[in-house]
Amino acid sequence: MNTLNNKEILISSVTCTENFLIVKLNDGREISVPISWFPLLKNATSEQRNKCRLIADGIGVHWTEIDEDVSLESLFDSYDNQLHAIKNSEFILA
Repeated sequence: MNTLNNKEILISSVTCTENFLIVKLNDGREISVPISWFPLLKNATSEQRNKCRLIADGIGVHWTEIDEDVSLESLFDSYDNQLHAIKNSEFILA
């Protein structure tokens, strides 16, 4: 569970563009990640990407037509993994 000052951080809204999954959080932050991190979303039509619903009051998002679920925790984990990979590749190249 992600918390800030004992308030659970949840997804309040979701937007999908051609290239990004954009998630707004109930604490005012916005997370934008490449849609390519989620192959089912990347290969979905714009209409399918826009047909989503929040899971359990905002711990995740579900797209019924493509049977895809993305949790807030997985967004943070995906970001951390990508950042770690970038840092490691810079270290190797330096």
